Amino acid sequence: MRKSIVFITFLLLVTVFFACDFQLPTAVHITGTPKIKVYATMDIGSLFTDILKNGIDENNTDGLEILDCPNIETQTFIIYKNIHSNNSLQIEDLGTFPGIEFLPDDFDIIMPFDKSLFASEQPIEISFSEFGELFDNLTLSAKLLIFITGTGFIDNLTLGISINGEPEKTTHLSHTSSSGFSKVGNSYLGTTVPGGGIEIPLEFDGSDMTISYRIFVAQGERIAKDDFEDGAINIDLAVWFPLVLKAGAGGGGMRFPEDTFSGDQNDLFGRDSPEDSNPVFEIFEYLKLDIGLNKNPFSGATLVIQNTDAQTMETIEITNPFTGNSLSFEITGENLTKINNSFPFAPQFSVKLEPNGSIVFPRNLKATHFAFTAGLNYRMDL
Repeated sequence: MRKSIVFITFLLLVTVFFACDFQLPTAVHITGTPKIKVYATMDIGSLFTDILKNGIDENNTDGLEILDCPNIETQTFIIYKNIHSNNSLQIEDLGTFPGIEFLPDDFDIIMPFDKSLFASEQPIEISFSEFGELFDNLTLSAKLLIFITGTGFIDNLTLGISINGEPEKTTHLSHTSSSGFSKVGNSYLGTTVPGGGIEIPLEFDGSDMTISYRIFVAQGERIAKDDFEDGAINIDLAVWFPLVLKAGAGGGGMRFPEDTFSGDQNDLFGRDSPEDSNPVFEIFEYLKLDIGLNKNPFSGATLVIQNTDAQTMETIEITNPFTGNSLSFEITGENLTKINNSFPFAPQFSVKLEPNGSIVFPRNLKATHFAFTAGLNYRMDL
């Protein structure tokens, strides 16, 4: 109501003023730097994490679960699979051996060769490639965790792991009654890497990952029939996956998903064809957009906005360093003219990192406000 009264009062003043002997105006020239600030929440983090989770889910044929880690400040996931549930071992699990037979009075036997108890029939595949397509010379440090719990017979076993078809690495096992890993629903509630397991460092470059495993009795190991009577084993496999991306010595970068700012529109300014016009190009000398963030994972990096015209192949590039907790950029008058002559304007937003720079994604990364500032310079003839 107050705004309506102010507008009506202003209109009456103008009418009274020009009702005097002054000549009626022939044009209106409006200048200034209007600013509009809109407080609205946009989940920036999910733009990236949804691609990660959807890519894994869509290609998941191994019963993998994606666990969230809600009590860790850095956005972290665990990719989890139970390999073997906590069942008793049977002597039949070793199968038969030519010339060897367990007899009732056998105390122990020295294994003449490696014999697998459990092994992956096919490599477990984790599809990271959709998320990795956003990378440019970035790596992510993860950990493969193997949790093996059960009875003392585990001390006779060896774990063999092969990552991405590389030569197998083996670890002799020691039994424990419990591990530091437990899940509640689809979450891991700890605040650090779960302990009590075997850790294998991983370097992820955006490619898919395969994991092959086997639990076996190694050649030369002593085993007895009694070991199996009370033997039990539970095996959990997990990939600890914090979203900390690091650039190489030559720098690196990460693209925003294509529809981050344009939504379903093909043109950032809402044009449907090259013939369409937008008042923005007629009345503004420049535009500034500032997106406030609750946290800034891109500190020290540079925002790059790039668009190449499909017809002329002319490229428009806008860059701006990240400062404070904001994502901001300016479109100059020169670039506004170029954009007006280019259709569609559907730029790619990306982050450029300096050599050895990093992006640390915090949990619940959100935009808190959108501020638009414009250089207004418009003349309208009456």
